Amino acid sequence: MDVRLVDKPPRVLRSENPRFPEALRSRGQNGRIVVQFVVDTLGRAEMSEFTVVDATDAQLADAVR
Repeated sequence: MDVRLVDKPPRVLRSENPRFPEALRSRGQNGRIVVQFVVDTLGRAEMSEFTVVDATDAQLADAVR
C-alpha cells in the first residue's frame, strides 16, 4: 500500500509484541513473518482481511494472528 493513497498517514495506536512460539524458542529457531491487513478508520485491523504473505513457520502466523 502506498501511503500517498490514504487521507491520513498511519500511526501506531498501541504496540503489542506477539508471544514467540515456545516450541521454536526451545529449538533456538529464529523466524520471520510478513502479514498484510486492512486498518479501519478507528485504527483497528480488520481480521477478515488478514493475510500471511510469508512466514518461516506456521506457528508464527498463529502467534501474530
